[in-house]
Amino acid sequence: GFEESPVAPISAINQNEAPPAAETQQIDAGARMTFGDLTAVAGVFEIEKPFFGFDEDRFFGAQGMQINRGLEFSVAGPVTEALQLVLGTVFYDVILTGDAVDSGALADSPAGAISRSTTLNLDYRPQWAPGWSFDLGVTSRGEQNADSQGLVAIDPYTLFDLGLRRQFSLAENDVVI
Repeated sequence: GFEESPVAPISAINQNEAPPAAETQQIDAGARMTFGDLTAVAGVFEIEKPFFGFDEDRFFGAQGMQINRGLEFSVAGPVTEALQLVLGTVFYDVILTGDAVDSGALADSPAGAISRSTTLNLDYRPQWAPGWSFDLGVTSRGEQNADSQGLVAIDPYTLFDLGLRRQFSLAENDVVI
């Protein structure tokens, strides 16, 4: 397929130049299974597309290819009548190829590339407390490349979110706080 290419930024010697659409290739496969009310999905993918950046003369254009490979897994649905689950994780392998990588000007992994992303969300609506909902969210990310030379990495981290909601009627209107 084709993807829109980024316009050269003001700092480029070819500022505001729009390169032609980039040709991309994607291959993926997956499977879906149900276990009672839960649905599980597993997949693999590979996406190949040009990556854009500056050369040594500040010309902005295609610098090589970016290859994104990965595995993804998820499970979602009601665990019980009161508990809903969404759990998913993706493992990434993102590499760059091209002259800038071969010369050592760029790392073989782009800035911002992560190794893993995992999300868990639970929503509990107890029968003993009608209108109330208790939520737990967990987001976890693996190591992340923080610069284009591969010299700085962001350590893996996990975030926890707790939530509480109350649904009720007020003046004949549904309200959620």
